[in-house]
Amino acid sequence: MIIPELKQIEQKMIAGRYREHLANAMAAACNRLTPDERILLLLRYEADFSLQKIAKSLGTHCGRVSRRLRKVQEKLRDSIIYGLSTEPDMNGKAIAECLRDMIGNPYHEISLLDYIKESMAQRKPPVGTRQWVKRPALILVKSNRPTINSRVADPE
Repeated sequence: MIIPELKQIEQKMIAGRYREHLANAMAAACNRLTPDERILLLLRYEADFSLQKIAKSLGTHCGRVSRRLRKVQEKLRDSIIYGLSTEPDMNGKAIAECLRDMIGNPYHEISLLDYIKESMAQRKPPVGTRQWVKRPALILVKSNRPTINSRVADPE
């Protein structure tokens, strides 16, 4: 029989063990998403839009939104697993434990939605919406001083 307090301590320890690895992998995975993929995930899971409402706002069919969402979820999952595999001390067994723990452990303090929003804030806005800094125009001034070319052309 497992004492509930000991189970909580174990869950907190496991969450702490993988926190940095998981944070790095999730941040990298979110940066690999396109802006459209991020928006789709945020509409579905942050704004809690139904598939029908997303489809209507995008002017497409519900089935297409469902397939697109599934592909984005697969891409995100694969990117997180890849990111974990590049972390030091993360072998297959550790990655599997980390993923199981991420799903079942209530003590993980890492929010995937926060990383998605953060990755959106880090990206440059589309070219049409960027504010271009106006540089001063190049002003040509005629000088009375001799130039290098005029000295070579006029040997005195």
